[in-house]
Amino acid sequence: MKQKLKENGVVAVLLTLLLSGCSPSPARLLEREAKARAACEEQLAAAEAAASLPAMKKAVDKAYSKLGVAQAVPMIQQSLDRLLCSRHYGVVEGVTEYILSSSQFQALHAVAFSVELTCYSAEQKWSEFQRSFVKGAGTLPDAAAEQLVDQGVRTLKQAGKDSILERSCQMIYRGALQKPRVLNLATRTWVGLCVAKDRQLLPASLEMLLADKVPAEQVAILFERYFYEVTDHRESVQKMSVLGTKLMGLPQTKATRDSLILRLLDCAFLLENYDLAIAMLEKGIPNRNEEWHATTLPKIQAHQSMANGKPLEAIQHFRHFMLAWKNAKEVDEVDPSTGLVYNRDWILARNALRISKLYGSIRDEENQKKTLKEAADYFKAAQAQLKAGSRELTAIQQEMKEAGL
Repeated sequence: MKQKLKENGVVAVLLTLLLSGCSPSPARLLEREAKARAACEEQLAAAEAAASLPAMKKAVDKAYSKLGVAQAVPMIQQSLDRLLCSRHYGVVEGVTEYILSSSQFQALHAVAFSVELTCYSAEQKWSEFQRSFVKGAGTLPDAAAEQLVDQGVRTLKQAGKDSILERSCQMIYRGALQKPRVLNLATRTWVGLCVAKDRQLLPASLEMLLADKVPAEQVAILFERYFYEVTDHRESVQKMSVLGTKLMGLPQTKATRDSLILRLLDCAFLLENYDLAIAMLEKGIPNRNEEWHATTLPKIQAHQSMANGKPLEAIQHFRHFMLAWKNAKEVDEVDPSTGLVYNRDWILARNALRISKLYGSIRDEENQKKTLKEAADYFKAAQAQLKAGSRELTAIQQEMKEAGL
C-alpha cells in the first residue's frame, strides 16, 4: 500500500513538472502572436503585389483563422484599401464577394460592404452600387447598417445620383422597420429628397411612410422637421392639417405629440381657422407657459376680428398683444420659415403698422398718422439693435421702405 502511494506521488510530481514546463510564458505567447501576424501580413502583401484573387482568398483565410477578429479585420481592411488605391477593382470585388458569401466571415461583412461601395463608386457601377447598398443595409445589424447607409448617402449625393439615392432609401426603409437607426436615416433622407424635388410632395411622402408601416412616431418627427417648407402653400397646409390630425390618433411619445399640437395650431392659423386656434389656446398648449399664451391669444383674436370685418375690435386685440409683449421676458422671436430673428421693438413696430392700416381702412386719419409715427419710432429703435450687414437689417430696411418710413 505504501509502495502504491509512493508511486502515485511520483507520478503527480512528474505531471506537475511536465505541465508547468509545457505552458508558454507571456513573452513566448507574444512572440508567437507576432510571428503569426508577420506571416499573415507577408502573405497578404504578396497577394496584393501579384493582384491575384486566388492568393488574396488564401491570405484572407489564413489571417482570419490564425489571428483574432480584433487583429484580422483591420489587417484585411487595410489590404483591401491598398488594392483599391492601386485600382485593382476586379480583385477587390472578388474578395468582397468571397467574404460576403460565407457566414464564416461574419465579422468582416461590414468592412466588405463598405469596401464594395467604395469600389463600385470608383468604377461608376451605379447599379451594382445600389444592389450592395440596399443589401448591406438590410443584412447588417442596426449600428453597422447605419454607418453603411451614411456612407452610401454621402457618396450618391456627391456623385449627383439623387434618383438612385431616392429609390435606394425607399427600399432601405421598407426593410428596416425593426432597425430604428437605419429607419431614421433612410426616411429622413428620402423625405428630404422628395421635398427638394417639389415641396408640395411633402404631405404625400409622409402619407406613403404611413402606408409602408413606418411608425407614427417617426412620421411625426419628419412632419415637424419639414413642416415649414410648405407653409406658403395653402393646399399643402390643408393636407398637413389632415395628416397631423390622423397622427394624433396614433401611438407616439408625449414629446412628439406635444410638438405636433403646435404644428396643428400653426395649421389652424395659416388656414384662417381662428375659432379652432383660439379653442386650442384656451384649452392650453403643452410646454408653453402663461406668458406665451398671453401674447399668442390676442394676436389670433385680432386676426379673427379682421376676418370678421371688425377693425376696431382687431385694434383692441393688437393693443392687448403689444402690452403683453412689452411686459414679456422673452425679447426675441424667430420666424421658423425664414430663420429671421425679430427683436422686441421690431415686433412692436410691425403691430403698430398693422393698427395704422386698420385706422386707414376706416378713414380715421388722425389715429392713422399717430400710430404710423409710433411704428416709425419702434422701427428706428429696432434697427439700432441690428448688426451691420445682417439679414435682419436688410429685411427691416425693406419693410420700412414698403411702409414709406
